[in-house]
Amino acid sequence: MITKIIKIENVGTFKSYSNKSDRSWNGSFNKINLVYGPNGSGKTTLSTIFNSLSKNKPELIRYKRTIGSSSSPTISLLDSSARGVIAFKENEWDGQIKNIEIFDVHFIEDFLFMSSVSHTKNSTNLLSLILDATGINLKNKHKNLITKRRVLIQNIKSLKSKKKLNQKELKNLESNLALNKSAIDKSIDDFQKIASPIFTKYVQQTNKHLSRFTKTIKIHSLLTPQLSFESEAFKPSLNLEINGKLIKFKSPDLSKKIGNAKFTLSEGDKNAVALSFFLARLDIIGVKEKIIVFDDPLSSFDKSRKTSTVYLLSKIASECEQFFLFTHDIFFAKAISDKLDFDNPLNLKIERTIHSSILINHQIETETLSGYHKNLQTIKNYPCLSIKTELDKRNVIRCIRPVLESLFKTKYFEYFSLNDWLGDIISKIRIEKDAKILMDLTTILPDLIELNDFSKSYHHSEIENEPIDDIEIDKYLELLKKTVIKI
Repeated sequence: MITKIIKIENVGTFKSYSNKSDRSWNGSFNKINLVYGPNGSGKTTLSTIFNSLSKNKPELIRYKRTIGSSSSPTISLLDSSARGVIAFKENEWDGQIKNIEIFDVHFIEDFLFMSSVSHTKNSTNLLSLILDATGINLKNKHKNLITKRRVLIQNIKSLKSKKKLNQKELKNLESNLALNKSAIDKSIDDFQKIASPIFTKYVQQTNKHLSRFTKTIKIHSLLTPQLSFESEAFKPSLNLEINGKLIKFKSPDLSKKIGNAKFTLSEGDKNAVALSFFLARLDIIGVKEKIIVFDDPLSSFDKSRKTSTVYLLSKIASECEQFFLFTHDIFFAKAISDKLDFDNPLNLKIERTIHSSILINHQIETETLSGYHKNLQTIKNYPCLSIKTELDKRNVIRCIRPVLESLFKTKYFEYFSLNDWLGDIISKIRIEKDAKILMDLTTILPDLIELNDFSKSYHHSEIENEPIDDIEIDKYLELLKKTVIKI
């Protein structure tokens, strides 16, 4: 487990961060960590740090050096294993944590959808992801055999072009070419024996997850249907079906009936396919001993897809060694937090200060309250404040009118519109002659008028410098409570 990030300097928005930035949190991570932050706050920077650490790719940190900084990036974090403190200094990591699996924009582009830019690089990355070093070694072996075949064919052509043909040498070259063909066939057969069952499992598991997000898209295969040449067997890529029609990641060709994925898939669809593929990977490799990181998995998702994602990610979080979610959607973080309440998730927030982004304890329950409940919470907490500043006093007074307005608009929604202020509500109660339910409210009109007159003046700037009397506030808060009960 990653126990804590001790410091980050000159990496992305984290110009100068230490785990002592927040007195209410000691900097230690839990098993489940939910990190909320607005776009541009530093979520992807943290994800990139974990990515660089897991793959031992120091260049990822160098790419993320804080703009305008002349100092080199430095990072130190604490790992719970015998490795202890792992540091990035002098542009290198002095350790590695290999058991990290990360879903982020780099996973989506580098492994799945770079075909729209570079099919060769995409297929190599995807092969490495699915079969690790085994797949790459088999591909390289095949590539060497193909190179050797070209050389043998060229030598045979060259020999045959000579006036005096050396039959013995020709026979030897042709024999080597036949052996080479057998070796090539065997290399393809060896690859298919290893790859086919794994590719099939990836397709099945991905489509199982994908069916939660869409009924129109599924993976057709991970190998190009009807291979044009042998080496295509070693170049996996996503071949998708939309409404039963095959689409590919190749240059558009309007003369052919095969669709082009680059122009067919929406961003939400691409994200659904990528997330489903990542979830399938976790199914296949297992999560029990893994640190799982999700960086904004909801990009371009609609509400129905979000609901499925909450369920799937919560299940993974409970089963894996450690879980990190970075998200700009506070309500998604809250939904995961509620779902995993029994697992004691740690809610954190990335805040931007003048000098650096920092990680702090996140009061997500308070921050996700509706305006009405936030105002009620302010009123409820006010008497408990040991020291009441002028700002505290003004804030609690400014909550009086919105609380009353929300209560009236909810309970008497047939009579008051969403645009009615407390003054409008008072006027309607005064003049209403036909509705008995509103006529019954005339008994509290004097209290409503007094509360409105007292609170509305604090919504204007002209009395900002006037001192506020504590006794007067207590009096009106008590009147508010009695009035709310009568409403």
